[in-house]
Amino acid sequence: MNKINRKLHLSKTKHSKFNESGQLFFFYIGSVVWGLDILIREKWIMNLPSFWNEYPHTNMALQTKFFVIIQLAYWLHNFPELYLQKVKKDEMVAKCIHPTLYLVFIIGGYVLNLSRLLIALIILHYVAELCFHLARLLYLIGKETVANSVFTVWNIVFIAARLATVTLSVLTLWFGMGATSKGMIDLKKGDFNTTLVRAHSLLAVGLLQGWLMWNFINFHLKRRRKDGSSTDGHGYVSSTTSAKATPSPKNKAQRRTGKAEGTVNGVKNSKKNH
Repeated sequence: MNKINRKLHLSKTKHSKFNESGQLFFFYIGSVVWGLDILIREKWIMNLPSFWNEYPHTNMALQTKFFVIIQLAYWLHNFPELYLQKVKKDEMVAKCIHPTLYLVFIIGGYVLNLSRLLIALIILHYVAELCFHLARLLYLIGKETVANSVFTVWNIVFIAARLATVTLSVLTLWFGMGATSKGMIDLKKGDFNTTLVRAHSLLAVGLLQGWLMWNFINFHLKRRRKDGSSTDGHGYVSSTTSAKATPSPKNKAQRRTGKAEGTVNGVKNSKKNH
């Protein structure tokens, strides 16, 4: 990515965005491929009841555990990285929100022994995110036509991922696990299948999806409000900006009248001086 960045001669702001999107794109696509491999190997992807059957899912395969550990390690490393990058204090909070949310939900799914559901939800979210960062990479290297098409795909995938996340969470936490719900938490067995835990887990997932959709809608509304700006509709300034606005016929007439008056006054003044 650094070699490509040097060839493009990007500005400091675009340089930062290019590195960020490049790193995240490869992380997301690697995680999606790895996660899908786990779902296929364990035969969960074609067997929907497997997400709640045999709960608690305490006996995880080594590959599944390693996948979760890598996810935690990646999002945890963002905090010292922000310090090393010398991020401004006013930008620190905004940049810490997403890594914190990732850590909270991944740790929550792991502790509650919902590893199967966790991996499926990670894949759904990452697919939408990699579409966005691919589109931004294409835009930054000057492929605006292709980037706009990928941004359109991202809009569709983002909404589909939110709907699929809520649907799978409700099926697993409320209907599937609800059939074998317990009255009390069993810490020895790692069984957290109580109505209270499931309700709060579902509420947390629902609030997160609602917050993501709220940000998504606000993002597009802000872009539409900037009718006179030279944005491409995706939050980036288009390189094909329009020229200066052409003056109206009325303005042209006023300018001509002003010039004529100035010429006449100039002639009169020159005569007086002579």
